[in-house]
Amino acid sequence: MKSLVFRIFLILAFAHISVAQVTYNQPTSRVVRNTDGTVLTVKIDPHQLRVEEVLRDSSGSVISRLLRELDEDFHPKRALKYDGGNRLVSKHEYLCLKGRIEEEEIFDPRDNLLSKLVFYYDSKNRMTRIEQFNSKGAIVSVSRSSGGGADPVVKVLPNPPASK
Repeated sequence: MKSLVFRIFLILAFAHISVAQVTYNQPTSRVVRNTDGTVLTVKIDPHQLRVEEVLRDSSGSVISRLLRELDEDFHPKRALKYDGGNRLVSKHEYLCLKGRIEEEEIFDPRDNLLSKLVFYYDSKNRMTRIEQFNSKGAIVSVSRSSGGGADPVVKVLPNPPASK
């Protein structure tokens, strides 16, 4: 079986961003402990082309659960996000090119577009910026990486003028 290379892009609650590249030949699990006390567990099953991410608070209660479906190249295709009560919160669709996430569209449980994220990279394939757009296409925030795995600087833009 050829070596599986899988790039995980995790956008965590509280605007923490982690980017990791890991090689997997078998199912794997990773745990990330955040400075705010939350714990993210990521379980990867390359045989089922699936990733499960569970975010827990400091007491161990589930805050959210994300089930991500992968394509045959192990890039994310779509995901379903559930709250701590296991209720569907959002649906996600990904556009992956050159082995990285370029865009993510986020829909509510009824398939209404909530927002769109556009990811930008430098010449070394490091994420440099994420722009978030609302359902009407207006930009609402820009996150810029301050370098090498550090938390991004987030700039929330003023509300766009109402269209007539």
